[in-house]
Amino acid sequence: RLSVLENVLIGALGSTPFWRTCFSWFTREQKQRTLQALTRVGMVHFAHQRVSTLSGGQQQRVAIARALMQQAKVILADEPIASLDPESARIVMDTLRDINQNDGITVVVTLHQVDYALRYCERIVA
Repeated sequence: RLSVLENVLIGALGSTPFWRTCFSWFTREQKQRTLQALTRVGMVHFAHQRVSTLSGGQQQRVAIARALMQQAKVILADEPIASLDPESARIVMDTLRDINQNDGITVVVTLHQVDYALRYCERIVA
């Protein structure tokens, strides 16, 4: 029932004092980082829409933005493109590759699609 913006802001809970989380009081900087993360994954124009109304590929990109908000050093993506159409799968995988190459964040993915693994992954464990 959360909006895209609220869903991504949840990624900041680990670095937010408890009393602020009780009232959903996020700082201006956290809100700006949220909008930057949504822009990065191409979802900023959906910020006030409920996540439940989005397609599977869009929901995956919201989850990636939430991981960016957590300032993770490693992103674990368990079958991030399962049940997605080819175009959505390409967008999600391009986004994960961009995060890895430009931010230096390690991305570990599990894939059943060998062609995607060969196209996007530097190392493959079979």
